[in-house]
Amino acid sequence: MAVIDLLMIGIPYTLVADIVYAMPTRIVLVHVQQAGGTIEISNDNSTWSAVTLDTSEQFENAGGFIRALTTNAVVVLRAA
Repeated sequence: MAVIDLLMIGIPYTLVADIVYAMPTRIVLVHVQQAGGTIEISNDNSTWSAVTLDTSEQFENAGGFIRALTTNAVVVLRAA
């Protein structure tokens, strides 16, 4: 799957389902802006791990890739 965009820290992004986005190489906190959105993360763009977050939750990630499984998941990356 081709990578479509590099996500930047501090900017809300609406992820289109099944499109792959690159993450910054530094450690970031990933927040969702709508509850129940399911996203997947990968270090190599081939093996994916699903993550479903509430709006009060976050997770750390460094480098790798992210994609949405649900339509129009909104994420914000924050410096860790």
